[in-house]
Amino acid sequence: MNFLLKMRCEDAIYLLKNMPIRSNVNLLIADTYGNATIAETACFGDDRKISFRNSEDFLVATNHYESNEMLPYDNNRRRHSVIRYNTIKDYFSKKKGSISVESIKTILEEKVPKGVCCPFYEDGLGTLHSMVFDTTEISVQVCFGAASPQKWETISFNSPCENSKIQVPINNEFPQNPKTFWEHLNPGSMEQNRLHR
Repeated sequence: MNFLLKMRCEDAIYLLKNMPIRSNVNLLIADTYGNATIAETACFGDDRKISFRNSEDFLVATNHYESNEMLPYDNNRRRHSVIRYNTIKDYFSKKKGSISVESIKTILEEKVPKGVCCPFYEDGLGTLHSMVFDTTEISVQVCFGAASPQKWETISFNSPCENSKIQVPINNEFPQNPKTFWEHLNPGSMEQNRLHR
């Protein structure tokens, strides 16, 4: 674990580029030196594409690609992903300079469309866990199931952690406008998709 804690973003990027990854996924990579990037990955057959996004302020990713070079591979963009992306982006843009652990938890706990928590388990979009990583303290605050103020636990990466089973009550809900919520969108930049709120 100590080796991983001393890695820099560029080390993780190098490993990711050379790893036989076979998944279409967005990964947030951050290190203890204050560096962060989002890796957008697309795999098709034996080929793959990886693009990296950076920002001076904050980084946002949901279930679709935002890098222009990844748009040709963005064949499963859904309205719910764009809604969550825009919600996060707008929320933290208004909080410039005052982003805190509590403000992050607030948007994780709030249900869509005001936040990003999704209780649509039977439809296949239920929040399984929410996490807030602290790269200074080398710890994570995690909440299993739909996030709520009472359920956050802190886990340190500096000390061993015991295996344990956690039972999580699931309260299923359904989107108010399912046809719109699940709508398939054409690939496009964030600016183009701001119309799809």
